Parts: sequence; C-alpha cells; structure tokens
Amino acid sequence: MLNRQTEGLLLIIVAAAGYAIMPILAKVVYADGTLHPMDVVTWRFIFATPLIWILLRILRVPAPAEPTPRGAMLLLGVLFAAVTACAFFALDRIPASLYTVLLYSYPAMVALISSLMGEPLSVRGWIALGLTLVGVTLTVPLETIGSDAFDGVGILLAVFNAAIYAGYLVISGRALRGRRGVSHVTAWVITGALLPLIVLAPFRGLNLPSVPEAWVGLIAIALFSTVMPLFAMLGGTARLGAARASILSTFEPVVTVLLAVLLLPDTERLTLLQVAGGALILFSVILLQLPALRRARAVPAAAD
Repeated sequence: MLNRQTEGLLLIIVAAAGYAIMPILAKVVYADGTLHPMDVVTWRFIFATPLIWILLRILRVPAPAEPTPRGAMLLLGVLFAAVTACAFFALDRIPASLYTVLLYSYPAMVALISSLMGEPLSVRGWIALGLTLVGVTLTVPLETIGSDAFDGVGILLAVFNAAIYAGYLVISGRALRGRRGVSHVTAWVITGALLPLIVLAPFRGLNLPSVPEAWVGLIAIALFSTVMPLFAMLGGTARLGAARASILSTFEPVVTVLLAVLLLPDTERLTLLQVAGGALILFSVILLQLPALRRARAVPAAAD
C-alpha cells in the first residue's frame, strides 16, 4: 500500500499532466475564432461543475465523515476563478513562454508565505526550490521572445497571477490538511469558481463555439484540465503541504514540452538546454522525496 507521501507525489504528477495538456486543447478551441479568453474560462467551469457532481454520483463517492466547509470552499473557488482569468488576460499580452517563467515564481512565494506562517521549508526544500526555478527557466524557450514581448501590464498580470495562485495553495493546504476525502471539497471549489463567471456573463455576454471541434475541446478542458487536475492538486496538497506540492508541480512545464514535441513534431524540437532543465526539475522531485523513500525502506527493515 502506498504511503501518504507517495500518494501525494503521484497526485501532483497527475495534476501537472492535466494542466500541461490544456494549451494543446486550447489551440483546438481557439481555432474556432469566435471565442474570447473569458468565454473559454466561463465555458470551462460551466461544463466542469455538473461534470464533477455527476461523476461523484456515478462513482457513488461517499461524503466525508467530517463536515465539508462549503462556504470556505466556495470562496476558494472564487479565488481559483480569479487565478484562471488573470492567466488568460496575461497570456493575451505576453508570450506563453515568458508567462510560464513568471508564473513558476509561485513556489518561492508559497515557501515564503508558509515560512511567515510558521511552516518553514527545510534546507533540502530550499535547494529543491532553487533547482526548479533554474530548471523551469531552461525548459521554457525564452530565446524565441522578442523585445516587443516585454509588455509591462502583461508582466504585472503574470506576477499577480503567481501571487494569487500562491495564496490559493497556502489557503487550500491549511484548510485541507489531514483530510482524506477531497472529492466533495473539489466539487464545491469548482462550483465556487463558476459563480462569479455566471454573475459577469450577462454584463459582458458569452459567445458560443461555432464548430463541433470547439465544443469537444471545451468539454475536454473541463474534464481533463479542470476536474481531474484540481482534484489531484487538492489531494496532493492535503498530503504534502502547500510548499512541497508547489515545488513538485513545477513538473508541469516538462510535461508540456514533451507533449508538444510528441504531438507537434513538425514545429517543436527538444534542445539540450530543455533536457538539462527537465533533469534539474526531476532531480528536485527526487530530492524532496528522499525522506519518504528512506522511511519506506526503514519500515520493512524494522519489521525484520
């Protein structure tokens, strides 16, 4: 049976994979040519909200023994919607590669916030954090960015997005610490994310996709890049804590690059620097898992 640390690692990897495929699915949706970024965000949660509740009913997932803090989770969902919207507005002004590097400053913010709140990161954790920041910078192809890409507002939005996401992870980590059943928690968070978008829709309007491929892409984003990774991220954060979970989630750009190379071989190439960056991130993951691996080996030895 897997221990909670290993479960947390696997859940974070699943979350990273789910978020990593979203840019590829978004390309399918944006090929429609009729959808604004806020339309995509809104449709994402319009589909994701009933999907998560239907899945809970089909899979007959029992409600957790302890009461679910519904109000807190709805507010957490509103914060998650703000993270998503901020990301799309930033991506509208700066290249995705620059955005990714700025976004992945959030593990450092999480570590700092956690330290200020009495949960300091270990020396091993700070080393892993440094390796991941260097690894992300090497993995993302910044050399393709021109001088006109450094839009001040876009950069501020990306940094603000990282700060909001850091706060989201810290709050969710403290709220879910020790909880084993996060399925219903995830459902309430996704529902909370939908609420402000529904309120805003009558004022800004909501465009409909014009081709079947866009509808399929939106449903795929809702299922594979929203419900699945959010459930996995909350579960991983509950097991590992916000600081460790945020560092481990930097595996996402590595997955994105690998998927781009595999699915778009004519336009994407893997460079030696990207391989080196991926290796640093992978090494940081192993470094963070060393204590859990040692404990796992010590248990059978003690039993003997």
